[in-house]
Amino acid sequence: MKNNVLSLLLCSTLTASFSVASVESTSTPTLEPESKLLKSFTGAQPLKRQEPRYSVNAARGGGEGWVVMSFVVDVEGNVLEPKIVDSSGVREFERAALGAVKNWKYQPATMDGKPIQQCANKVQLDFYLSDSPQGARRKFKRDYSVLRELVNAQKSDEAEAKFIELKASRDLWNGYENTWYWLMGSQISALKQDSTEEVRRLNRALFSHNSKAYLGEDTWLAFQTRLFQLEANSGDYHAAQQIFKKIEEAEFAKVKAEELRPYVEQMQANIEGPHPLKTQGTLNDNGQWWHTLNRDYFSFASATGGKVESIDIRCDAQHNVFTFDLNSAWKIPESWGQCSVLVQGEPNTQVALIELPPQA
Repeated sequence: MKNNVLSLLLCSTLTASFSVASVESTSTPTLEPESKLLKSFTGAQPLKRQEPRYSVNAARGGGEGWVVMSFVVDVEGNVLEPKIVDSSGVREFERAALGAVKNWKYQPATMDGKPIQQCANKVQLDFYLSDSPQGARRKFKRDYSVLRELVNAQKSDEAEAKFIELKASRDLWNGYENTWYWLMGSQISALKQDSTEEVRRLNRALFSHNSKAYLGEDTWLAFQTRLFQLEANSGDYHAAQQIFKKIEEAEFAKVKAEELRPYVEQMQANIEGPHPLKTQGTLNDNGQWWHTLNRDYFSFASATGGKVESIDIRCDAQHNVFTFDLNSAWKIPESWGQCSVLVQGEPNTQVALIELPPQA
């Protein structure tokens, strides 16, 4: 099972074509006033980083996973606004990660020698056991076989119901089992032609530092390529570029990296070009959607299927929270650095974010 458990499914899921494109036109909303910031920036330095608590129950059950956190470091070096960006899906680990990060202490960042907030901090906390069982255990193999049979039979609705049932009643899975569970979930989403959920599940399958070892080189590369395709086609160029870097850094993936390079170059040309860039997003079960900006000027074209409550803009040197307004645009000063946007509201709300071209 270790390296070929999904071998029967690969051919049907890796045939998507690339369509790296930009939006031809959009209306220009009201511009928020520009802020003016400073010059030289020194990042926050950790002073105390408490390890998250690994519960006895999780350790005894062989449970493993990971949590990615975003947070702000204030002018006194305290952690504010910790948010879960994503995780392997284990609430116990999410609570432990939140509890630990809240108590971290930093030497604050400075701008021209004065303490300031540092607002685009991100960290991955891994929960892994040195003596964890290798590979899949018997019960997981049985459950996984049922899912595989449903997927092979193209019974997408039954497979989705079984997938959700397993998630709700899940035992504590090790890292290997988690990776293959989410990978199978991505296959179900592909059958249902739900690209948003396929991206979410693929990210959970591939985000583990050990995913390459769990899947084997060929399977890892095949699904990284699939994720690259999906992110590029959705307009999330930053995510696609980050996936390309992983592929490029893998010694065994040099040929594939060269195949993908023209698409990366086209994405960069679109980012630097004169047309708006459109990205679609769906708020997750926690009511959140994250997007890393390619440009410093953006707005929203739509929000459907639910309510958006706030827009949280987290940059290297600035943090602001705004109410959601389809008639507004946000212009980010260059001195703020790289920025991510956190859209918060009701789960499953769909939003369309437009990154606008530079103003003349």
